[in-house]
Amino acid sequence: MKSGRTTVVNKYGIHLRPSTLIVREAQRYGGDIMVSADGAAAVSAKNVLGLLGLGLTCGKTVTVAVTGPDEAACLKKMLGLFSSDFSTEFEY
Repeated sequence: MKSGRTTVVNKYGIHLRPSTLIVREAQRYGGDIMVSADGAAAVSAKNVLGLLGLGLTCGKTVTVAVTGPDEAACLKKMLGLFSSDFSTEFEY
């Protein structure tokens, strides 16, 4: 298992559109990807409602834990998504 932390920088937080993009990317990986913030129970990065339930507003610290194949690459991608401002990298 590999884990890491990052800070949400999107001024609107991780709302529905970023959550959907994160879930789509998470579903490409065969392992488990768990996300937590502020001591809340960890949720799957493959679950939109779980991510929304964390209330990931700008400035919150997010912990991502990855278990499975290619953990390092998956963790890097997930941390990059959670710390993205989503302004130019993705089309909505």
